[in-house]
Amino acid sequence: MLTRVFELCASEAPENQVAKSTLYQDIPKLFRSDTKAKRWVRRKGYQVALGRMIHVSPRDMQRSYMRVLLCHRKGPTSFENLRTVDGVTYDSYREAALHAGYLEDDSEWVACMTEASQFRMPNQLRQLFATIIVYSQVVEVGALWEQFYDDLSIDFGYKYRSLEGNTKEEMVKFHTLKNLNDLLLANGSAVAHFEDLPQLCEYPHLVLDSLLQNNLIRREMEGDLSTARSLML
Repeated sequence: MLTRVFELCASEAPENQVAKSTLYQDIPKLFRSDTKAKRWVRRKGYQVALGRMIHVSPRDMQRSYMRVLLCHRKGPTSFENLRTVDGVTYDSYREAALHAGYLEDDSEWVACMTEASQFRMPNQLRQLFATIIVYSQVVEVGALWEQFYDDLSIDFGYKYRSLEGNTKEEMVKFHTLKNLNDLLLANGSAVAHFEDLPQLCEYPHLVLDSLLQNNLIRREMEGDLSTARSLML
């Protein structure tokens, strides 16, 4: 689809000139894809058409920065043209996005989280958040956390819905942080590496309770394993 959009934007046909001033995700609102002819055809009259860009994992850096450029650049005519800023063609999409001024703040990650929060489960959203802050250059991790905290913690809010006031708020935040920390540890990082995030050490009693509970579960599992082994002998 992308290469066909490039061809459309490069076309000199009068009916296609509007594509040169249109963002990639808005092309389907003005054109429809003729699969047989393998080209875009201008829509006639008013027709509602939704265009949604495919979600790209932040781990896929090249496609992620390409997506950033496509969200800002109107009428791209080729991959090379997409990487060209002020007459200079950069080797990577990241360099192009950086020199175009699209990476000066966290707007790309806010957009990514906003889109994901519409269809992803809280645990998936926490995984995405962990991936973003580990593998991307987020300027204000704490601000990103605060902006999407309700979405990141909604399942724990439901789990501890019977609690009230500060106790509920404390439990929800602690377990959201703890789960995020587990995800970060799996990626060679930790909540403690991000100074502007709330820290687990702010909840020492809950950390201790969690450790005791984990030890109890481990002992129960070891006991079950010993019982199973004795039955097999």
